Amino acid sequence: MASIQQAPVQSKSRNYQRTLKVDMTPMVDLGFLLVTFFVFTSTMSTSATTALVMPKDGPPTNTAAATTLTLLAGGHNQVYGYGGIWEDAVHANAVQPSSYSIAAGAGALIRQQQKALEQNGHKKEELVLLIKPSEQSSYKNLVDLLDEVMINGVTRYAIVAPDPAETAFMDAH
Repeated sequence: MASIQQAPVQSKSRNYQRTLKVDMTPMVDLGFLLVTFFVFTSTMSTSATTALVMPKDGPPTNTAAATTLTLLAGGHNQVYGYGGIWEDAVHANAVQPSSYSIAAGAGALIRQQQKALEQNGHKKEELVLLIKPSEQSSYKNLVDLLDEVMINGVTRYAIVAPDPAETAFMDAH
């Protein structure tokens, strides 16, 4: 609040003429707070986008089965992950169910595959991630998987349609 300081003027007459001095420091502080608030809100309102890098159309790219991880985005917020070829993973019962949780979700599957690559003499950048969303998965599920791609530093990934056998597996589970 503004404070009023009264300074008496000395004169020889009986009437005192008083001058008012208003302290404007709180108003200046309020002005700086408002400027800071509007700069902050305008900065936060700008949208940040992530570039989606997709492979070129053309003949399929051959990759080693040992460096491939496939994430199947199913309905009911379920994710299934397997490494290598689908038929081999089903026969070995290696299709792992997961979720979108922070600690043990799809990101954990990616980190586990990256660690396995490093143990086998590959670089973790050699990981090829195939994201296969089903029709039952939501757009949020796909964005969550793309967030995990960015968080874990996966540089080679593709969004492709699931095979009929994979779709049947997701529908059954």
